[in-house]
Amino acid sequence: MRDDAERLAHELAAAGASCVLEVWDEQPHVFQAFAPLIPEAISSIDRIGAFLRRAFAGRS
Repeated sequence: MRDDAERLAHELAAAGASCVLEVWDEQPHVFQAFAPLIPEAISSIDRIGAFLRRAFAGRS
């Protein structure tokens, strides 16, 4: 799945789309579902929220 995500991010960037890919090493798939058991999950969810706030800023 990582290879697919990296390929998609590269293709989106090449097409001029805005894209952010963050790779969290040594984490299980969908590790965010394990918050607050995994500290990195909480950090990841915070970063997702910040991304969405920036992406939708000024939209009603």
